[in-house]
Amino acid sequence: MAKNEQNKAEKQKGLLATQQIVGIADIRDNLMVTNNGELRAVLKVSGVNFDLYEKRDQEQTIYAFQTFLNSLNFPIQILVQSRPVNLEPYLQKLKDLGLKQPTEALRIETYEYMEFIEQLSRLGTIMDKHFYVVISYSSTPITPKGALQKLQFAFSGTPKEIVLQHFEETKKKIIERVQVVAGGLGGAGLEAIQLSTPELIELMFSCYNPNSPVYNGALLEQYEHLFTTKAGPEQETKQINE
Repeated sequence: MAKNEQNKAEKQKGLLATQQIVGIADIRDNLMVTNNGELRAVLKVSGVNFDLYEKRDQEQTIYAFQTFLNSLNFPIQILVQSRPVNLEPYLQKLKDLGLKQPTEALRIETYEYMEFIEQLSRLGTIMDKHFYVVISYSSTPITPKGALQKLQFAFSGTPKEIVLQHFEETKKKIIERVQVVAGGLGGAGLEAIQLSTPELIELMFSCYNPNSPVYNGALLEQYEHLFTTKAGPEQETKQINE
């Protein structure tokens, strides 16, 4: 009995250590809450075949992107992530398709193409690039300065607790920034879609576990509790204080 309690305590200690390293207090409503009291939204941005554009189109794209950057009055972070492509689901789909082909010739063609994909994957790891824009918003100073601010922080709680207490109000502010960024990228011919809560969990896990199958959602449910809570803002604040 005592050994089980000890194992639970060690497991909980490891979980807390992991959360401290990651720096994410919670993920809810498609937003990340950091330990220093920031809200962060992540937009996944489509790529373009820039090298295939004519020179005039290239210049227009560059000018539109430059205009977008100059129009911002808040910082953004651009993240480019390369992930290994998991071809197993695609190969299984081809196999199933081959079995359903109406003629022998089509079946042979399908299996030959499947063999080509398998040979291609054996030559090296096939990578896929993903482009993201990270938008942050903080309603409180990240570090209190001066005696007055430090005194206010001592009575109002940590930045993390403050942002959880005023989550809905702060959420509206960052959504405004998300709309500005998405609109600006759209003007440059780039499609931007905000990541949902499960997609944010995938992104965070893939950053720290690049070779894990979690990036394609295979083990997502097992790790969701590391980043999210079921409690509302008031309940979450109470749990933190306890």
